[in-house]
Amino acid sequence: MDNKKFSFDDVFSLKKKSFPKNEYRSYENQKKLLSNKYYKIIPYFGNKNELLAFAAVWEFVFFKFVEHIAVSEKYRGMGIGSKIMRDITEKSNSDIILEIEPPVDEVSVRRLKFYEKLGFKFNDYPYLQPPLNKNDKPIPLKILSYPQTIGEEKFRKIQKIIYQNVYEKIKF
Repeated sequence: MDNKKFSFDDVFSLKKKSFPKNEYRSYENQKKLLSNKYYKIIPYFGNKNELLAFAAVWEFVFFKFVEHIAVSEKYRGMGIGSKIMRDITEKSNSDIILEIEPPVDEVSVRRLKFYEKLGFKFNDYPYLQPPLNKNDKPIPLKILSYPQTIGEEKFRKIQKIIYQNVYEKIKF
């Protein structure tokens, strides 16, 4: 991980290039998160202080929630995403949770295999990502956990914390 200061605008630009609009907040709402005690952006820089990638992580008491991980298009396929996830998993002494699209097509199946290769486990519970922007609809997703699967009771606790802290405070 790199402790250099990052430009929020660079992170947001990479986020816009890496995710569909309904999977990230507006510029203003995203920037407000920087003052949230649970939210952290972990930047990864190249040799010329160029932002190669970042992870956006929520650090709660008994788990971490990886909301976004993005690698600049010209550096994809070079192992940077794997390095980021290994950094997060190796430095964590709690469960790590992330959301993915249900594995129904080539891209989503490949994404699931990427995370499974890193030790993440698929949890087949119904889960909806609440809307992040006005006029968006909830998105059906699946939860992955590291280092093991989670039981339904623990899943419900994690879901409640994510909904209350990550999604329910969104103002349109």
